[in-house]
Amino acid sequence: MNIKLLITDLDDTLISDYTPVSKNAIETIEKVKQKGIKAAIATGRMHSSAFPYAKDLDIVEPIISYNGALIKHVDSDEIILHKPVNYDDAIEVLNFAKETNIFVQYYSTREYYVSRHCEASELYCSKTGRKAVAVDNELIKTLDFEPTKLLMITKNQQEGKKIYMKAKEIFGGRLYITQSSDTYVEFNNPEASKGSACRELAKYYGYDIKDIMAIGNGGNDVDMIKVAGFGIAVGNAVQEAKEAADYICPPQSEDGAITAIEQFLLNR
Repeated sequence: MNIKLLITDLDDTLISDYTPVSKNAIETIEKVKQKGIKAAIATGRMHSSAFPYAKDLDIVEPIISYNGALIKHVDSDEIILHKPVNYDDAIEVLNFAKETNIFVQYYSTREYYVSRHCEASELYCSKTGRKAVAVDNELIKTLDFEPTKLLMITKNQQEGKKIYMKAKEIFGGRLYITQSSDTYVEFNNPEASKGSACRELAKYYGYDIKDIMAIGNGGNDVDMIKVAGFGIAVGNAVQEAKEAADYICPPQSEDGAITAIEQFLLNR
């Protein structure tokens, strides 16, 4: 195994809700870079929400964000890849959210938009550090561009699974639909995923996909774990991610990702 690029998810993989990057993570990523291995982030978050973590970790490689719909440089506005959702499909998703009475928001490459601020939007803001733009109108009446991503936020795990299955039934084949958490149902361009973005970033550096080690936990990490030369799922990962992985490390609460990085990249 000759890994040249480490790509890691953030939430519930490298960090937990409401917590900063640990000193252990910062030191480990620095050791990875000292060995000549590049390190990058792949997340469902917005680029601007992932950016502070990249700075804390001193990661200079482009960030894969929005579940792979955007690859953008850390310190410039240069975009390597952007695959937004088709406008007509996005309008249909907004209608689906209205019909099912589920909270929804849509994203540009810089901001995200909600109808009005509410408990769901404030909770999302507290987790991501980014406040929504409230349009004070129905979202379907304000969307005038192809959004980078759309996200429906359900009240609980059971509702999340129900909406996810229904969305797959309606939009399967037209959109990439995934869950980064039990209550999130996310809608992307069918060609946008963390896996396809990993391939694109590897190509950008002139690497083969087998030169990548990827670590994740969520449904949106499954294809990334599958396509990577060496895919790792943390112990708290969803079953699909574990089944896709070459190795399962301890959970995020036990610094499993750090342990795996040390085992496979630093102690060899």
